[in-house]
Amino acid sequence: MQKDERDLLEVLKFELQFLEHGGYGRSQRMSWRPQYIFEDSLTCMTYDSKENPGPCSDCVLMQLVPPECRSEKIPCRHIPFNTSGETLDSLHRYSNQQETEETVGGWLRATIQRLEEERAVARQARSKTPARWWRNVERNPSVPETTSQVCKPGVSDCLSLDRRRQVLPIPARSGGNYWE
Repeated sequence: MQKDERDLLEVLKFELQFLEHGGYGRSQRMSWRPQYIFEDSLTCMTYDSKENPGPCSDCVLMQLVPPECRSEKIPCRHIPFNTSGETLDSLHRYSNQQETEETVGGWLRATIQRLEEERAVARQARSKTPARWWRNVERNPSVPETTSQVCKPGVSDCLSLDRRRQVLPIPARSGGNYWE
């Protein structure tokens, strides 16, 4: 099996949906034991993979497991869900299935929200980064020296900015995108 390259946010969203729709109710196949969160859903990269299961170290969930717990037999059982340090391992020992699902559901919602916010901030930061292709562009001799040029190499009618940051008009171009 190869390394799990799924998107963590999408995996957590799937897990929340699975949890909310009763995915951890008693299994017909294994009604003799409770269902284990993460392990008994498609979230687990080795779910239904009896032959040649991949190592848990390749799982997308490993980034949520504290480094000191990554060598455990089932590392995802050691993901901390709150400040008091509750994990699936401790919840399986001291809570019933309903309490476990409520704790995990709250953690999933909070983690999904945090990841979405982090990604929104990263997207916003990337959109504010100026394009780099305009640097070190040869000057167009037809544009006065008092003007800075911003254009793609090979484009003769480029956008010109004067040093007072006023935008000069761009000639209209027919036939699609201006930069192509």
